[in-house]
Amino acid sequence: MILRTYQSRAVDRAIAALDAGERPIILAPTGSGKTTIGVEIACRLSARDGGSPLWVAHRQELLDQARERLDAVGSAIPVISIQTIARRGIHVTPSLVVIDECHHATSKSYLSLLSLPAIGLTATPCRLDGRGLRNAGFTQIIEAATVKELITDGFLVNPTYYSLPAPDLTGVAIEKGDYASAGLRIAMRTPKITGDVLAHYKRHDLASKRTLVYACDLDDAQFLADLLHGVVVSGDTPDAERRDILKRIRSGPTTVVNCQLWTEGVDIHELEAVVLRRPTKSLALYFQMVGRVLRPAPQKSALVIDHAGNYREHGPVTDPIAFSLDDRPKRPRLPSTRTCPECYAIHPAPARSCPKCGHVYDFTISDRLTNDETDLTKIIPYEDRRAFWYAQPHPAAYAAQFGAAPRLVLAGTAIVDEHGSNNYRRDLFKTLCRFYRESIPTKGHAVEDYFNAYGKLPQAHVQAVYAMSRRHATV
Repeated sequence: MILRTYQSRAVDRAIAALDAGERPIILAPTGSGKTTIGVEIACRLSARDGGSPLWVAHRQELLDQARERLDAVGSAIPVISIQTIARRGIHVTPSLVVIDECHHATSKSYLSLLSLPAIGLTATPCRLDGRGLRNAGFTQIIEAATVKELITDGFLVNPTYYSLPAPDLTGVAIEKGDYASAGLRIAMRTPKITGDVLAHYKRHDLASKRTLVYACDLDDAQFLADLLHGVVVSGDTPDAERRDILKRIRSGPTTVVNCQLWTEGVDIHELEAVVLRRPTKSLALYFQMVGRVLRPAPQKSALVIDHAGNYREHGPVTDPIAFSLDDRPKRPRLPSTRTCPECYAIHPAPARSCPKCGHVYDFTISDRLTNDETDLTKIIPYEDRRAFWYAQPHPAAYAAQFGAAPRLVLAGTAIVDEHGSNNYRRDLFKTLCRFYRESIPTKGHAVEDYFNAYGKLPQAHVQAVYAMSRRHATV
């Protein structure tokens, strides 16, 4: 079997860890070939030690995929579902257990595997309930590659995100850490959201693409399938029908509405678009849904159309995440982005126009706005205001562009503007006073002398400038 460099590296590290008595998890992003990595490890150890490995998964699609890969290399390693193990037990002790999608391994059905040598395979070693995978007996995480690295090397496709306004989920109950499906269906079945789904389905010509839509529950899936002339696949769909639907979407334009099924273990390289109509608090589920469309194919572009607010909740899948066996994953601060009001594409900020549709952003405000900073921030993205201020730190120029001077805040005995700059020079300080058309009480040149000596203003004058800015600044 010919392996990519990162796959070969992961295999070597995993075998070394197993030889040292560890139970490692192979962290491999969706589309990186984690099944290939697992098959290589199992076959190599079987050939070296003469043992009898066992492959375990929890869904039929995963079992079929593993069996296909093992057959391709002439291996007779048994593939069995965890449900069968829970019912019948293990009669022959395997030399190694490969646990596919091992983030499920904290459930009771996996208890019989805890004492056996094992490796886990997953793209998301985390759980919504916060239970770390050390509880499943794993001892370390081996990262094969990151999503960003795989996109750079051409092994995955960089998706284009379109994020519509987040739905109002007020009042939707939380069950086991995520939104309850019944309440979620009601919240997402509004005329506005339904209209947006249909409008953007037509706008992006998804009927002529291979499209996967994620629904809230089975009733919602049927509703969306009727709306979009698609076909439903769910846990209730017979195996033969599932395979037929999979063949259809691989062979040509098809819209499949998925209900809690095709989030793991389904390889559809040809898939061109994912429509997220199911909000989730689960980082793992979000990554799995978006990950379906990342696999490469000739002349392929990948679309992620988010009607559920998931991008705003979790960010892009290319962001690095610090996974742990003990705690919830830690993410860095999300990068600055903005959403085009015309086409709803998400792109890096600051920007003067949308790179997707060419819409030019209007930064001119003709009317005086109120002091509602939240409303103002929605009109003028913070990142654009900050970039302008650092390029041209003059209040009058800033006000001419954005309608008001930067708002000042207190930081001890210093004045700090809303953009984090505290290097106010004396001339800038005077300009501020003139701009606000108010003077600060002084005694001779005491303020200037103090400023020159200490690089800051006396506390009383800081308070005065702060009070003045609150009365006159609207940003």
